[in-house]
Amino acid sequence: MVLVRIQSELGKTISRNTLRRALKSMDHSYRRVKKSLRSKRNDQAFEAKKEIATLKVQEDDQEIVLYYFDGSGFSLVPYVPYCWQKKGETIEIDSSRSRSINVLGFLKRDNTFAFHFVDGSVDSELIVAVFEHFISTLDEGKKTVIIMDNAPKHTSAYIEAQKARWKNVMWT
Repeated sequence: MVLVRIQSELGKTISRNTLRRALKSMDHSYRRVKKSLRSKRNDQAFEAKKEIATLKVQEDDQEIVLYYFDGSGFSLVPYVPYCWQKKGETIEIDSSRSRSINVLGFLKRDNTFAFHFVDGSVDSELIVAVFEHFISTLDEGKKTVIIMDNAPKHTSAYIEAQKARWKNVMWT
């Protein structure tokens, strides 16, 4: 495509190797293109960044204690999608499943990390139980704010019903 365009617009014929060398000399490299949803994002959702910045200032002024909550799952079976293989030969690994191991955690900006291991799946009821346990460990004299993302498990009706109660417990 580019070679054809150079031919038609400049009247010059060059090889692919010449084009490759020219692009490399201009600090270009051949690599995978990233897919992005940036054009589809809701900029109003990014207003939360301003709120988080305000919360960070309040934490720096020791008005509140700020935590971030999230979870991550792990599998004991490795996933190896690519490897070098001889032409005509196929490397296979056995397909198997393992139980899932999940970690739910509360992280502060000073890297203090309170976590809970979960052997198996995570649902809203389990998240509420983890929050209940965490809340019971908080310093009663400090207002605590916990930031979490909009994952479906974090925004379920069951968790939303608990938030008002948690506000009263954590902010009094």
